[in-house]
This record gives sequence, structure tokens and C-alpha cells, in this order.
Amino acid sequence: MRALSRRSLGTFAQDKRGSVALLFGLALIPLVIGVGVAIDFGRALIIRERLQAGIDAAGLAVGSWVGLSPEAMTAKAQQYFDANFPPNAIGTASSISVSSSGNEIQVSASAKVPTTFMRLANINTIDVGAKATVSVGMGTIEVALALDNSGSMSGSKIA
Repeated sequence: MRALSRRSLGTFAQDKRGSVALLFGLALIPLVIGVGVAIDFGRALIIRERLQAGIDAAGLAVGSWVGLSPEAMTAKAQQYFDANFPPNAIGTASSISVSSSGNEIQVSASAKVPTTFMRLANINTIDVGAKATVSVGMGTIEVALALDNSGSMSGSKIA
């Protein structure tokens, strides 16, 4: 019996069949984990882009209103942010913060994006953030208007 088991063990160790299946099985685990992390990270980037769009809209809106108190600026920015950040988004956004210094207004917010595949590694959320700075009152704007009243234009001429 002992000789039979040594012989079987020796032939099993020398047998080349099935080695690819073993390597494929071992390589499949990190491959699936890598694809899962890429999917979770892609979802976080989508939420970051939506968050940045909402922050940009809030910053431009607050920058166009003149003479607002800090509380009114925050309330107005939150109103515009809520209108531009989808309420059914994957992540949950925190309230935005607005600060001003001189002629610059800084608007920022953050969000937590829940993960699906990264939970296997005990990472339940990914934190993403966005920030925008708006310059207010940068001076006058020059506008030039060119009119073509030559004969090449058909119709009546400009008086």
C-alpha cells in the first residue's frame, strides 16, 4: 500500500495536465479584485465630476450676487448646488462651505461614495471632494461690435 501511494504521488507530481487550470484559478482572484476596484473607482470619479459641476454652478451664482452676507451666500450656494447635484446620485454629499477673502469666493463640498467590490477589503466608502474659486469684480469688460455696411451685403443699408 505504501509503495502504491509513493508511486501515485510521483506520477501525480510529474503529470503536466491541468496545470493551466490551476494557474488560471490562482490568477483569477486578483484579476476580479482589480476589475472590482476599477469599477468602484470609476463610480467615485463620476460622482466627483457631478460634485464639481454643482460646486461650479454654486460659485458662479454666489459670485454674481452683490452685497450678500456670509449666511446668505451659504444659503444661496446651497440652493444652486442642490439644483445642480442630482438628488438620486450614488453618493451622499455633505453641505457645502463658502468662504470669502478679498475679491475671491471659495466654495467646496465633499461626498461619500459607497463601494461594492472594495467592501471585500473592508473599504466601505470613498471620499471625494470638489472646490471652486470665483473672482468677483475684476474690472470692466470691453465689447467691440463690427458692422458690415458695404455693398457686399444684400438688402437695405444701415442708415
